[in-house]
Amino acid sequence: MIALLLVALCGPARAYDQDEHEEVGRISYAAACARLEASASPWDPPGQAERRALVCGHVDTQADLFGQMAALAGDHARAPDELRTAEGRRRLNSLQHFLWLALGNDTHFFPEAPRVWARWHQVALDEALQAATAEGLEQVATIDDAVLVTAFGAHFLHDSHASGHMGFDRASSSAGASHTFHDYWNRKGRTVRDRRGAQWVTYGDGQLDRDVAAAGRARMIETATLAIEDVLRTFVEGRVDPRRQVEVWERLPYELVDASTFFVQGVLLPSVQASRDAIEPVDAFRRPARVSLAFETWFTTNRVVTDTDRIEPLSGMLVGAGFAFPIESVPMRAYAGVGVGRSGGGGGALVG
Repeated sequence: MIALLLVALCGPARAYDQDEHEEVGRISYAAACARLEASASPWDPPGQAERRALVCGHVDTQADLFGQMAALAGDHARAPDELRTAEGRRRLNSLQHFLWLALGNDTHFFPEAPRVWARWHQVALDEALQAATAEGLEQVATIDDAVLVTAFGAHFLHDSHASGHMGFDRASSSAGASHTFHDYWNRKGRTVRDRRGAQWVTYGDGQLDRDVAAAGRARMIETATLAIEDVLRTFVEGRVDPRRQVEVWERLPYELVDASTFFVQGVLLPSVQASRDAIEPVDAFRRPARVSLAFETWFTTNRVVTDTDRIEPLSGMLVGAGFAFPIESVPMRAYAGVGVGRSGGGGGALVG
């Protein structure tokens, strides 16, 4: 499969690698089920044991499926409905659709990422509460939808911990500077603080297996577990507990402790005065990262499931330039790219 791509749009959208999203989703779902099982009691009200078994009775398989859905959200699908329908699943294996979403989506960055998670989390809670009083296949279908929506939102909860996705205004940033900022901070890591005052170093995509990322990885998994547990427990107990939602929100990165460094000062954010002690919000609304012109190449690879249920690699290489207009901060990107799949066949072009 070969596709030529000429695009003019904003830069990199992806945070953690697909395997990382899948692993965090799988581990956190299994951990949430373990907590539900640990809190079970012979004196639980009627129906709770049955509902708990429905969402955690085959925990290994259910956790694996949850991880897969979390990995696909955002990078391969724009909304949970795309994972429900045959047409949506077809687009998951489309080279053009994959590259289009991978090139630009501000919702993966602060300040949008935690807000997107919160919106989908509320939808999932509403469906879980509805499922708790439903019966038969209606209950099965409704809680399945709630879990799917939870997995979709989990992707953006993960992204809210990515160090290259915070501390600048992605929407108003020039494309070349945004890509540079994103890659640099994902590797370097950032010291962040939540609303409760807890402080840790978080990293970005491709970095979670590093020893230095262990604390940030554990922190993200714990927060993701709490969010999943909130939805599952709402279904099992048949009630919403707002305190659980607030706990997740308060654990998200809120302040940058290492907000200003020489790299950012001298290259990307020249208008900000350097200070090693600076503490600033991760939601940098009025802090664009800018360069006039940057040439770059970008290589990506992912796994897709073919029509014959085989798992095959799908790779793409993009080369081009990121630039911004001198006066107005209108980020643009022009790319030419090639995508290659092992099985061959198909192909197409995108112009935007």
